[in-house]
Amino acid sequence: MKDEKITKQDKSIFWIPIVFLPIVLTRILYAAIKPPYWWESNIIYALACWLTLVTLWFMLRKYGYRFKDIGWDNFKARDIGWAVMFFAIAIYVWWGLSIGLSKIGIGWEMEYHFASPFEVFIIFFFAVITAPICEETFFRGYLITILNGKTRLWLACVFSIVLFALYHFFPFGIGAFILILFWSVFPTILFVWRKSIYPGIIMHALNNLFAWVMLPLLFGG
Repeated sequence: MKDEKITKQDKSIFWIPIVFLPIVLTRILYAAIKPPYWWESNIIYALACWLTLVTLWFMLRKYGYRFKDIGWDNFKARDIGWAVMFFAIAIYVWWGLSIGLSKIGIGWEMEYHFASPFEVFIIFFFAVITAPICEETFFRGYLITILNGKTRLWLACVFSIVLFALYHFFPFGIGAFILILFWSVFPTILFVWRKSIYPGIIMHALNNLFAWVMLPLLFGG
């Protein structure tokens, strides 16, 4: 039985590139469609994420895994408190890094204005629902679990953090890469410590709600 499990891990590890599928699909579809509105790329990305999540689910089933095996389990009410605390700490880390990076000419700013409640809904669906659920499943739940079967846990975590930062480099640049590199340490710690993907999803959702919805609504961009 043990040898069979190792064999499954050996096979499933070749699916690691699937975590970049949402970015690839978004780039291809955006270039092909050339949508006129700024928020349409967010819809494309959200749809690509859910398609990738379904594909990952079928792949895991093929090799004898369930989502429960990659962290979709073990939710406890106190994890909400830990997620809120880690979110607050990460905001200050992000703020400090942003100031430091701006002094050397590196930044990551999102300039957009909500023109209607519909646009608010689109960004909420993209940033507060889709991204936390799908990205935490891809980079924390799947990657760390699968890699932990092949290497040490800390190496699996480092690999996950670097890939997640690289994931944001392609659409947003070097500033996003550096900021995400430090930020993603927090949901990674939550995943490993709490043995559950839920705290990271909650923290991720709070972060995106603050950055993608609240700040643009309050300051207009």
